[in-house]
Amino acid sequence: MKAVDRLVKEMGGKPYKLITLVCYSDVIHGSSLDELNIKKLKDKLRKQLERSDVYLPLIGTFEVDYHSHIDSWVPHFHLLMPACEKTEGAIRSSFRKSHDIKMWKGRIARPVYLKSVIAGEEVAAVSYVLKVVWATCVDYWCERREKLVTKKMRGKPTHVAESLLFLDSITSDQVVFEYRVKGTKSSWRSLSAPNR
Repeated sequence: MKAVDRLVKEMGGKPYKLITLVCYSDVIHGSSLDELNIKKLKDKLRKQLERSDVYLPLIGTFEVDYHSHIDSWVPHFHLLMPACEKTEGAIRSSFRKSHDIKMWKGRIARPVYLKSVIAGEEVAAVSYVLKVVWATCVDYWCERREKLVTKKMRGKPTHVAESLLFLDSITSDQVVFEYRVKGTKSSWRSLSAPNR
């Protein structure tokens, strides 16, 4: 709870964005997480942000959801960053170019999803990016909306067990992602933009 309080205080009513970055090119096929290398994915994201000239700080966590329609685990990051149209555009452009989404077979793949943090909802936003809940995504046809919809839910016991065993084998610091955040790695201290 201290980390949540600290981040909410740092936000101080300034405009922020929730950003989800989906790593389609790093999907793990099958039900096993043996090939998952979080450090490699975090390093890859950090380099991609640097190449895209992203100078604003981002903070959040790494997650993996099992997608039943492709029998694969899909890695992604839930992050919080100060609102900035230029930075948001650079991230969108970079992720659309670098992530193979052909496997999504007729679905709309969104490698980047952005949502504004509404004033008064800072605690919910920070809690969302700090949660570590790996779920199963299931597709179903929605008659009312007349389209295929994906719903997150608790998965089959085998997938739940696989994710819990993997999470138990790592530390909480390993799922945390920080980029250009001031202070020590565990402090979660400052999300203000650095001087350039």
